[in-house]
Amino acid sequence: MITFIQTSDVSKYRPLIDRSSLSLKAYCEKFGHAYECFYGIKRGAKPWHASLNRIPILKSYTQAGYDGWVVYVDADAYIADLSFDIGAYLAERSQYALIAAPSGLTPPRWWDINAGVFAINLGHDKARELVDLWFEKFMAPPLDVLSAEAVWGDVIDDQAILHEALNAVDGFEHVLLRDEGVFNWNARFIRQVVRDAAPMWLRIERIEQAVSQSLAAAGIDASGVPQASGGNREEANEEFVEAIYKVMFGRHPDPGGRLSSLAALRSGERTYRDDLNSRMESPEFKDRLPQLLKRILTEEERRALAAALA
Repeated sequence: MITFIQTSDVSKYRPLIDRSSLSLKAYCEKFGHAYECFYGIKRGAKPWHASLNRIPILKSYTQAGYDGWVVYVDADAYIADLSFDIGAYLAERSQYALIAAPSGLTPPRWWDINAGVFAINLGHDKARELVDLWFEKFMAPPLDVLSAEAVWGDVIDDQAILHEALNAVDGFEHVLLRDEGVFNWNARFIRQVVRDAAPMWLRIERIEQAVSQSLAAAGIDASGVPQASGGNREEANEEFVEAIYKVMFGRHPDPGGRLSSLAALRSGERTYRDDLNSRMESPEFKDRLPQLLKRILTEEERRALAAALA
């Protein structure tokens, strides 16, 4: 048996899964696979804590005695090729406990995989041991500490604790298949539009377009794919540009800077990260940096930094 699972919070990341899930539902209906989607937060309080949901979901599968494959797909990932036979692919790889793509970081390490899309064989004893360890690490932080997390990953990083669990299972490197041709950013079967690749509005549009194309290529009506709102995108871009100027330069954006940033973000020519990097390279920010460091660092820290830079 093969079950596809997805999860999201009910607001911030919901637009992603509202689009990506259409490709999974169509695929599962075509091949007769099961599909489960959970909306909400199983443990925590912030929208990004929905990414942790996969851990207790997998734990519930092992506790229920499920011994088939589970294909986990992030909210920002979709099925690009609805003709790919995942059943045949997995049947030929039943000796593996986990199949995932490398994270892409260098140097490559056997355990350094992308946790955004993977297939886990819950009929394999090593896979069940991995789920148990991953769940233990997920439950380790006190709930009040996790719920107060201000920045994604400050308290718990789901991919980092997966890597820790992989290293803790004896011999797991022999039952892990790293396959970037099937699950990856530009893979044949499942593709992901990660958060570093574009601002949220553009990720939504890209997934919307990609899902429409994959459904159409399979001869499936794509008219049900939600259409993104341009107004929401413009509002988010305005807030971003205003915040960057206030934090980095201590002022409101000048008309020219505002217009150029908004135009580049609107067209997709520049991401939020690109715009931030551009501001960091500007002469104005470099002139202001000592003032910012003086405000942030203590006198002792400033002396240490000055000595290190001398």
